[in-house]
Amino acid sequence: MSNNKTHSFINMLVEENLVQAQNILKEQLNEKLTKILNEKFESFAPTIFEELDPVGKEDEDVNNDGEVDSTDDYLKNRREAIGKAIEGEDDDEAEDEEQSEEEEEGGSEEEEDEEDDQDSEEADEDSEEKKD
Repeated sequence: MSNNKTHSFINMLVEENLVQAQNILKEQLNEKLTKILNEKFESFAPTIFEELDPVGKEDEDVNNDGEVDSTDDYLKNRREAIGKAIEGEDDDEAEDEEQSEEEEEGGSEEEEDEEDDQDSEEADEDSEEKKD
């Protein structure tokens, strides 16, 4: 805080004019924050607005930091691994869909076997009752 603002702030506190003291404090904090954020923005702005490679014309500098290094290799490998994992998930999902379609259409073989067993048991019981 500037010397004049500091005195005003202290006077407001002494006089128990807390609302005005709070306003002075907020004003000073906002000024300092604005200054700091502007400085940070100026230092990072050039990296934020870097131009990306056109689609289909990518170069070896994957992260576009201006140099080809180990981070570019890491990013390439990571993207390949993610791509393979996604392809693997798509294959698994297709298999799951095929299995669920088969179950919906005719049920599973186990269910059919259980139904056949129940039918044969009922037939055996019916034939025993007829004998009696």
